[in-house]
Amino acid sequence: MSTAKQRKYWREARAVYRKRHPDRVKKAKKKWQLKNLHKHRIYNDRFRKKNPSYNKDYHVAHKEEILIQHLEYRTVPKNRMIVLLSAIKCKAKERGLAYNKDDMYNRFVSNPPTYCVCCNKILDYSTGKGRNRSDSPSFDRVDNSKGYEITNVEVICWDCNNKKSDSTIQNLETILKYMRERIEKTI
Repeated sequence: MSTAKQRKYWREARAVYRKRHPDRVKKAKKKWQLKNLHKHRIYNDRFRKKNPSYNKDYHVAHKEEILIQHLEYRTVPKNRMIVLLSAIKCKAKERGLAYNKDDMYNRFVSNPPTYCVCCNKILDYSTGKGRNRSDSPSFDRVDNSKGYEITNVEVICWDCNNKKSDSTIQNLETILKYMRERIEKTI
């Protein structure tokens, strides 16, 4: 057998093994990465030196420009939805909850909502942190026991989501009852 044929044979054999034993391959890959971590660090250091945009000095010198670019990117509703979706993807993975990327992107990125579903306030995509954060869009799971599924997620303003947080309907009714009693006493 020629050398080219042997390489092709072993390449195909490795591909079959990867398909049959993904857990073993994943474990071996992690072990190899830990063993060769210093090589990755050396490569990354060289890469940063060659590419000034990854250089720490560049970021320090152009801090304001980079900040403006980030703010401009996030003020576009479509981009803001992408940022929020990436955040909930991480939360879902961290908590072991269901998350369907395709459905979420189709619903929220293609047509970002303009009003809060809860209070009908206009969502302000230009803000993130700061004084006007209460009008910022945020994702709300209607039923917190379920994951980030298309039927269980709505975009509401940060203020409504913060008030709701992990409260149950009974807790909110108790607070509402208390507030009504206080208002009636003052009148």
